Amino acid sequence: MNEDVRSAARASIRYDTGAWFSTFGRIWPKDRSQGLQRPNPNFLQVLIQEVIDKMESLGLPIRIIGLKPRQKGSTTYFSAIDYTFLRRQSAAAVVIGGQYSQTTQIWEMMKTYCTNDGFNWGNTGEINAKEGRWSNGSRLVPETANDKLAGISGTFQILHATEVARWNKYGVANAAEVLTNILKSVPLLPDTVVILESTAEGNSGEFHDRFITAVDSADFLIGAVELQPGQYVRVFAPWLEFEDSAVRLTDAQKAEMERTLDAESEWEGERELMELYGVVGQDGVTRLGTSVKGFDVWEQLAWRRLAIHEECERDKDIFDRDYPHSWRVAFMKSGDRRFNGTGLGVLRKRLVKNVPIHGLIEEDKGRLSWRPTDNNEAKFTLFEKPLAGRKYLVCVDVMTGETQTGSEDPDYNSAFCLRAGYWNDYGKWVRPATAARIVSNRWDVDVLEGSVWRLAKYYGGTIGCKIIIEMNMDRGMTEYLKARGADLYAREIFNRREFKTTSALGFQTNQKTREMIIDLLARAIREWDKPGEGLDVWCEHAIEQLENFVRKGNGRSEAAEGYHDDDVLSIALGLQVIEQATTYFPERFGNIVPPDLRGEEGKAQMPGAYT
Repeated sequence: MNEDVRSAARASIRYDTGAWFSTFGRIWPKDRSQGLQRPNPNFLQVLIQEVIDKMESLGLPIRIIGLKPRQKGSTTYFSAIDYTFLRRQSAAAVVIGGQYSQTTQIWEMMKTYCTNDGFNWGNTGEINAKEGRWSNGSRLVPETANDKLAGISGTFQILHATEVARWNKYGVANAAEVLTNILKSVPLLPDTVVILESTAEGNSGEFHDRFITAVDSADFLIGAVELQPGQYVRVFAPWLEFEDSAVRLTDAQKAEMERTLDAESEWEGERELMELYGVVGQDGVTRLGTSVKGFDVWEQLAWRRLAIHEECERDKDIFDRDYPHSWRVAFMKSGDRRFNGTGLGVLRKRLVKNVPIHGLIEEDKGRLSWRPTDNNEAKFTLFEKPLAGRKYLVCVDVMTGETQTGSEDPDYNSAFCLRAGYWNDYGKWVRPATAARIVSNRWDVDVLEGSVWRLAKYYGGTIGCKIIIEMNMDRGMTEYLKARGADLYAREIFNRREFKTTSALGFQTNQKTREMIIDLLARAIREWDKPGEGLDVWCEHAIEQLENFVRKGNGRSEAAEGYHDDDVLSIALGLQVIEQATTYFPERFGNIVPPDLRGEEGKAQMPGAYT
């Protein structure tokens, strides 16, 4: 190689991050035992470099906003851009994350680049625990968004902000203000770089709004849009454009994939992906997207199934957030919903299998009878008939009474009867289920208590089935039922000072126990198809609450804005103590099962849910 060629090669490496990345860059693979490796730029990394090259050729300030897919090298490549920029010219750079661990991730990548870089930049330097400095005058500093004054006193030529959409989640009180302030530290000049990157976190917020209003990379690269100085270009790559998003299959396994397309709720959406992205190559092979060459569509979809099951808690929505096929889907599916999306989808689909009936439970001389009514008159909704030998309990989440509350939109009283799961005579598991409920209401507690007692007797006989009450808003419910001789749940309390255990009626909810019962409900929804697990919720009102129950930025699980969570907490409470449910023996006090729920007709109307 003559000197002119060598000089051209060195110039290419110096001024093209992609050239340096694939020759002198070193990264750690997922399996660190393999040692440092030279990377081969993937679809997303090549796209990022093409955008930067064009911005530089037009003399524009580099402004990029990137939606990150999981484990596809977005941060890795953006960090390489930071590093090579600092080495080729004198510049000041700041990297910032919502919390220190995110800043550290970028820091360690750049430190690895610097420590193992064999290219002769014409300057020397290092990155230590606190800063990076080079002999050409470049410097690198870390910040966290929890400091609202982060970077405000400095001037930088490079700003790399990571996980911007999640800053609020990580405790950044004024995330938009912090971002605005630090953006002001980078002048709107050529040879400056601002990189905003994040995984999706809901369809609102500063990152979301900046992303959707940015110029799309495809439009920019083909010249369909004339970019103005300071405008951002958005970069995004769907999972199906990555060669590592596929698994090798035999012909028999491919045939099985084709036969089972969309066969399970866990991985449905496969046909839609084929319709949207299926491309037949010149070799006659169908693939998703245009970049993958070494695999076919069945091997790509097989990887999707594996990722949903093993990495995404069997939840398609989590997959669409972490490995989106479009950025719109990523934002739509990335809210902090608390419960498994696949499980919730199954609950909603199964609603059509159960036609509830509405009415009143009336009592005459100690005997109960069911009277069907229309919805407006009904106090109860029945989803399953009482079955001899099955176990039931009533769970109650009491709101502040109607005459006491001053809130414009207070919660409702919520009372359900849950039936415990069981193995039927054929060895099939029948999931726990909502057998009945008192209609959602804001009755005062003395009115509510009478209905709770009737529901407990209807599914438990003369003394009633077990009743569990959330005690934080008891409002006298326990004393009313205690006077009737109701079978009330009692919790054990250990006295450390006296070293003895006592009992107290009801379930006491605090931050710890609340999350405990929510975790148990989350598991039941997630493990809907596992024998011995799962839950059937036949109430559409309750399912709507489950679908809109989220984890807030402060870590607390609660209803999304504009929704309630009384049904969620009531069902979670009952599921927590379902093993203490009372066995129903109608022969002890006469057959009180209403005529319209008896026999085969009633069984077809309100079937058990078999796994």
